Amino acid sequence: MQAKSIWENCYFSLPATYRIRVVGVLDKGWSERLAGMNIKTVKEDNLSPVTTLEGQLKDQAELLGVLNALYNLGITLKYVERLDKQ
Repeated sequence: MQAKSIWENCYFSLPATYRIRVVGVLDKGWSERLAGMNIKTVKEDNLSPVTTLEGQLKDQAELLGVLNALYNLGITLKYVERLDKQ
């Protein structure tokens, strides 16, 4: 019996909805540069502000473009989550 690959049901060339959380404040004006993702910042008690980016990206190449843009801005990632169910 062959083991099932964890990548068997992943389709990297199809659209998917992602949630990306980063440390700090990211102005909503960056939305267009970040593939049109919705940007929302919250400040929790005595903690650094956290910005959430959420939206549909056309493929993983577009996701990589968003992540590279955040990296180039010096933004620290908390996590990246795919919201769609496969």
